[in-house]
Amino acid sequence: MASLNRYAIRRLFQAIPALLVVIVLAFLLIQLSPGDPAWVLAGDNASPEYVEQVRQRYGFDRPLPEQLWLYIKTVASGDLGYSLTYHLPVAKLIADRIPASILLLLAGELLAAIVGTALGAFSAKSHPSALDSALSSITLSLYCMPTFWTGLILILVFSVWTKGFLPASGMYSVPRMHGLAYVFDVLKHMILPSITIFIYNMPTYFRLTRASVFEIMHEDFVTTARFIGINEREVFYRHCLRNAILPSVTMAGLGLGNLLGGALITETVFSWPGIGRLMYDAIFARDFPLAMGILIIGAMTVIVATLVTDIAYAFLDPRIRYSKS
Repeated sequence: MASLNRYAIRRLFQAIPALLVVIVLAFLLIQLSPGDPAWVLAGDNASPEYVEQVRQRYGFDRPLPEQLWLYIKTVASGDLGYSLTYHLPVAKLIADRIPASILLLLAGELLAAIVGTALGAFSAKSHPSALDSALSSITLSLYCMPTFWTGLILILVFSVWTKGFLPASGMYSVPRMHGLAYVFDVLKHMILPSITIFIYNMPTYFRLTRASVFEIMHEDFVTTARFIGINEREVFYRHCLRNAILPSVTMAGLGLGNLLGGALITETVFSWPGIGRLMYDAIFARDFPLAMGILIIGAMTVIVATLVTDIAYAFLDPRIRYSKS
């Protein structure tokens, strides 16, 4: 346990410089993108004098290094700034949208991890067979389908052709329901976007687990277990699957950490009011503080998820922490 604690502390300190680099890169990318946020705030018909006033008011006239230093100090104090379009604190806007994204990603990502891992293990166990070939072909086809295309097809089939059998957009109906009816309404609205995330991510878990099981089944310790008389069922579940599931654990952690990238396209297609949709609106509105705030929160989520995944990996496989202690 002491080695695991040392490993966790070391990984935590390694995450701090990574977060600082992300903040700097996010700031530079937003600043170097085309367009002038002062013109966006002032309006198309604003006079140059008024645009200059807006630029001075929000600090856009200061040198880039000074803007970067002030922004780093502000973020370090816990203040992500003030949205230029919503006229609200960035932290509040993000906090209001994160639960919707977490709800959607947990449903799609966890379902993909469970089903993909189970199918991958079953496919590897039954190799070679027609079922293994069929599962491999189907998952490969699903992986090749773009997320936005999958979402549009699901909307066409289950919402348009079926006369509104499932909601095509939004998180809840208008007017908003209350109590248990609201819960079921939200669950109904999240079916299609969750399936979209599931269809895209499940093949990855399938391929990872299938390849890992294949590799583990030919390891010396598995051969030894068979040689000493352990039955095949116990060999597979206790020795093969237990070790082969580690890559899927890593993938699940990274997938849940990818709060921004994993949700942006899906939330945009289904008008889901999450952080991905908020990022989409912030980019098109040239809302620098909001866009950078979302990027920083997204980066922090990925770093934390990676840290938790590494610790879980080290817990499941002691060789990791002992080899790096």
